[in-house]
Amino acid sequence: MKKLFLLLSAMIASTVLAQSPVSGVAPKYIKPVTSTAPEASHIIKAFPSSLFSISVQDSAADFIFVIDSATLPSDGTVVLLTAPIKLAAAGSQTITFPVPLRALNGIVVCTSSTGGVTKTIAGSTAIFSVQAQ
Repeated sequence: MKKLFLLLSAMIASTVLAQSPVSGVAPKYIKPVTSTAPEASHIIKAFPSSLFSISVQDSAADFIFVIDSATLPSDGTVVLLTAPIKLAAAGSQTITFPVPLRALNGIVVCTSSTGGVTKTIAGSTAIFSVQAQ
């Protein structure tokens, strides 16, 4: 009986430890990656990652791109993780994803003067704060 109890306890413990979070809420231990000065782009993660939330404040009217890449791609067509975020001059926005967005290559955020999937890097006018793991 004692052996059966120990076996069941070990199985339950290993199952609980192997489970991933079921909600899209960022675990409390994730420190946001935050700009230290206005910038045009920021490499958040240079490896496969999950995006939980993004906050951005921009002094210019720009689109904010969240790109699936380990480096800042050159201007042109890019692979976005979410639709471009349109900000008015002196605008700000926070988006929390109920189900984290999964980036296969990495996460890069940047300003763009154009929308759609065509990146045209804009000025160093944005402050980014991103929670990713």
